[in-house]
Amino acid sequence: MPVSIQIPTLFKQQTEGVSEIDLEPSEASTIHVMLDTLFERYPSLEEKILDKNGKQQRCVNFFVNGLDVRFIKGLESSLSDGDEVMIVPAIAGGIGD
Repeated sequence: MPVSIQIPTLFKQQTEGVSEIDLEPSEASTIHVMLDTLFERYPSLEEKILDKNGKQQRCVNFFVNGLDVRFIKGLESSLSDGDEVMIVPAIAGGIGD
């Protein structure tokens, strides 16, 4: 069973309009490996997700089966058959006090 990655509307231009990508578990054993696979297929996606130092952008979050990977092992969080990964860009705004 593949690992399913949900691509947010904000990043669909980088994935040629694709909103869901299925990868074999060997292509997505961790979030980091999954990203490497995605960047090979869609190189312009990398600048949306990683900063100039190759670190995760502060405004991009990853959820595996609904759990925020920041509270697991970050980009080294393991993925398994059938996992669902959501890439979620943070939204900020409003009026401060």
